[in-house]
Amino acid sequence: MRVEQDEKKLFKHWNFQDFKKMNSKELSKFSDEVKIVEGLSLVLHSPNDDAWLSSLKHLIESHPEMQDLGLIIDGLDIFERFGKCLPIIGHVLKELLITSCTCSDGIEDLYPGSLPVLETLKYDGKMSIFEVGHLLSICRSTIKTLNFGDIYLRITEDHHLPSNWHFPLLEEVAFFGYSLSETDLSELLNAAQIKVLKIANIFLTGASLSRQSLSTLTELHVHQCLILNDSALKTLIKKCPMLNILHLSKTQINGEQFSDLQLGFTPQIAHLELKNCKTLTDAGLATFLRKVGENIKVIKIRGSDITGEGFAQGHFKFAPKLEILDLTGCQAMTYKGLFAMITQLGAKLKVLNLSRTLISGQINNNCTIYGQTKLTELDLSKCQELFDPGFLTIMSNLGAKLKVLQLAHANITGENMSDFKSKLLPELEFLDLAFCRHITDTGLKVILNHCGNKLKKLNLLRTEITGEGVVDPFSDACSKLEDLNLDFGLRVTEAGAAAILDKCAASIRVLKLNQTQVTGETFGRIAFDSDSQLEELHLDNCYKLTDAGLASILNRFGAKLRVLGLRMTNITGENFGEI
Repeated sequence: MRVEQDEKKLFKHWNFQDFKKMNSKELSKFSDEVKIVEGLSLVLHSPNDDAWLSSLKHLIESHPEMQDLGLIIDGLDIFERFGKCLPIIGHVLKELLITSCTCSDGIEDLYPGSLPVLETLKYDGKMSIFEVGHLLSICRSTIKTLNFGDIYLRITEDHHLPSNWHFPLLEEVAFFGYSLSETDLSELLNAAQIKVLKIANIFLTGASLSRQSLSTLTELHVHQCLILNDSALKTLIKKCPMLNILHLSKTQINGEQFSDLQLGFTPQIAHLELKNCKTLTDAGLATFLRKVGENIKVIKIRGSDITGEGFAQGHFKFAPKLEILDLTGCQAMTYKGLFAMITQLGAKLKVLNLSRTLISGQINNNCTIYGQTKLTELDLSKCQELFDPGFLTIMSNLGAKLKVLQLAHANITGENMSDFKSKLLPELEFLDLAFCRHITDTGLKVILNHCGNKLKKLNLLRTEITGEGVVDPFSDACSKLEDLNLDFGLRVTEAGAAAILDKCAASIRVLKLNQTQVTGETFGRIAFDSDSQLEELHLDNCYKLTDAGLASILNRFGAKLRVLGLRMTNITGENFGEI
């Protein structure tokens, strides 16, 4: 349960939406025992049940101070059952989410005034365009957020949304309907000052929208509109001088037709996401960024076929304010292309995601641009072509200012980094080596020796290390470690875990040793001056853990412990009297 508190520390706003099994008796008990309920969110089951209706009535009558009610109605088979609740809850109902509605019969029976304060409406299920129109007519003066997600519009008659409506407060619209026409969308946009528009599975050409005023639109999300091309997108961008977030996935844009785009304003797009846009080309992306990239800070181009090499042409400065570049799953990306993109985009780049690409790191020594980057986060997880030589090249060029380095599922051993005497990762705070099955104790020691004394989090989930000899006695790389994950380290030994812990005993807050072979009996001998800061200790499935070992751990590290996991262990608790 998530609860909000006011300044007097009295709970007034309650959220039970995570508790799917709350029944009418529990609701009645809640109504009787809680003194103040100004806001409440819950999941409503079987609203035709007389017990539910009684408990809702009791809730409202017991708490006249209630001003805000949010309901999730899950699995509604007949909409008209919901109508029974409206005389009781309608005057406080501000949020309504109806999921998996299999029958919309009864919507047309809703009367004006039955939803007088409704601000958020989400409906998933079957509905005709006529029923959509009627439902909107009931709440059009108060509605702020409208979401028809996963809706199947039943076209039984030649109905369209009325053209003379006005939605004075409507700011966010989401429509994911296969049968919604561009004309209906146009009419809806014409009736409100929309700020956020999310659409999917609509045949969007941009023709109808070219006549609309979209001067207030700040976010545009278009998913799986397979006929949306450069021409339609240009039309939309010309109408959106305040557009800040542009998210397109599975569209037909390639970007190359943007060369003639003329805007009478400075584009405000700061966040650009082009996901699975398979027709996008290098030249097209470069052209698009030249035209609208002046204020872009985030670019996410996931699952495209670009190589990046198109950015090597010319000396343009694309997206001069770019801070985050996400190329996840761009398997055509080459290292030459990546170098070209960073050359053109990397002046202020802080976060680079190359996860699930085929980047190998094998480049020539002329790529000195990497030494000039401000990169603080690098994700190389699941880069199956990345081995030690390429990893060393990348670290020697990009590692100086890194704070976060993610290498999950990489094929590196780490051992060849010993050739460099200076520290390659002096600022590193988080190192993720989860599922790195080739990392060795020697390699991990070498990597840690290249870290400064700022490392706070180390993830070694499902690796093959033992831990023995990993920490150099003269290194302070782990002296500030707060979070250590050795889960499923089947080769982690008692001595190895203790050796790592010995270096970070005074700072460690979270220690995960699930399904390892530790007994715990040597941990109590770890010496450190200050009080233990350990808050979470996870020892699930540690079948060798003994009572004496656990007692030893708790005696040494238990002062501030809040979470202790001991599932599937052989602990009896008989020695706990010694703690």
